[in-house]
Amino acid sequence: MWTEQQYETAAALSERERETALDAHRERMARAEPSPDGCCEACGEPIPAARLAAWPTARRCVPCQEDHDKRQSRYARG
Repeated sequence: MWTEQQYETAAALSERERETALDAHRERMARAEPSPDGCCEACGEPIPAARLAAWPTARRCVPCQEDHDKRQSRYARG
C-alpha cells in the first residue's frame, strides 16, 4: 500500500513526464515544414486554404489527418 507522499511523488513525476512530452511535441511542430506543394501527403488532394490558415504546417487534409491520428492512437495502445 502506498503512502500519501508516494502518491504525490508519482503524480508529480507523471505530470513532469507529460509536460516534457508536450514540450518536445511543440518543438517538433515549430520546426515542421508545410507541405511543399500544398497537397496532402496521404491522398494527394490539395489541402484546403482554411486548413492551412488554421494549421500552416499541415501535411495532410483533415480526413487523412484524422485517419492518421486513429492509427497512431491504436498503435500507441498496443
